[in-house]
Amino acid sequence: MKSFTLISGILITLLGVFFFANPTNLLAIVGWLFALVMLVSGVSSLMVYFKRDNENRSFFQLLQSIISIVFGIILLSTSAWVLSGVAVTIIAWWLLVSAFTQGFQAHRQRQFGFSGQPSLSIALICLVFGLLLFSAPFFSAFLIGRLVASLIIFTGVSVLSFSFRLWEEEFRHYINIKKPCNCRAFVIL
Repeated sequence: MKSFTLISGILITLLGVFFFANPTNLLAIVGWLFALVMLVSGVSSLMVYFKRDNENRSFFQLLQSIISIVFGIILLSTSAWVLSGVAVTIIAWWLLVSAFTQGFQAHRQRQFGFSGQPSLSIALICLVFGLLLFSAPFFSAFLIGRLVASLIIFTGVSVLSFSFRLWEEEFRHYINIKKPCNCRAFVIL
């Protein structure tokens, strides 16, 4: 376990340093995973479509499957810059949808006599960050990549620290067991 934590801590830290130096690569990986999920979802939905009886088949399911497959293939064949922009756009849309749902929740809480201030604050924060991501997607990709890379580096350093504590504990245990006794002290008595 000690060797595994040491090796994994080193690898995680090096991965974080790599992503910190190349922040858009991290979001490109997220975009690539999203494209892969989109492609797999489209293929599985198409398989379900063809396994159904003719009466139970839906044209919209076929259309959605084909669109997912086509967009999945297109996104998988694009560059890292496009994929990082796609990831930022998805995050921006998610933040805007979250802002509107939190705003609606704050409105409903006020209708029932509760304070909607926490939900309204979250809605405003999501709205501001969503609009910021839409206005400058590549700059946002750069900042998000650096932030996530910093978190990865922090995780790697934490794992390394834990590994060093394990090694130190074993070293101290080894010293306490292997310590030779002072036999002259017994002779003098």
